[in-house]
Amino acid sequence: MANLDTCTPSTFDGISLFGAEIVQLLAEPVTGYDVNATEIDRLTQPAIVADDISFCNVTVSYTHPNQDDHIIIETWMPTADAWNSRLQSVGGGGLVGGRLPASYATMNGALAEGYIASTTDAGAPVVEPGQEIDWALESPGTVKFWNLENFGSKAYGEQVGFIPPPFGDFP
Repeated sequence: MANLDTCTPSTFDGISLFGAEIVQLLAEPVTGYDVNATEIDRLTQPAIVADDISFCNVTVSYTHPNQDDHIIIETWMPTADAWNSRLQSVGGGGLVGGRLPASYATMNGALAEGYIASTTDAGAPVVEPGQEIDWALESPGTVKFWNLENFGSKAYGEQVGFIPPPFGDFP
């Protein structure tokens, strides 16, 4: 079994992404986590219940210099004895990034099955109906190209690039 003592920011010091600058990296061990993911939470999988799960929550905030953007990726890494050697990225759909209650519900199910589960906000804050999307506009009628590109595709590709590789016996 992996030792959650390796779930520290220094364990992940080697993580980098071309063209990006890491603003903050957090690594926090989570123990005694209970999951009850319904079929609705899982979309294509049956409901699952799991008790007393241990994992490492690695959250990375980064920016692309000179682009006035801020993106967050959150990754839940199960212990080595529970890891099924697979990754499941969740969230998004329509015009929504991840790191929302629905994303976390789906991550719960993935974690219960032994996946490394990951989600990203794609640099876009949650926007309520009728609220202006100022994160995407430089000024009225002028699009913040970099933020829109991050939200549309770039951040999702970078999310996979930031998934921490196995370190020692810790996935």
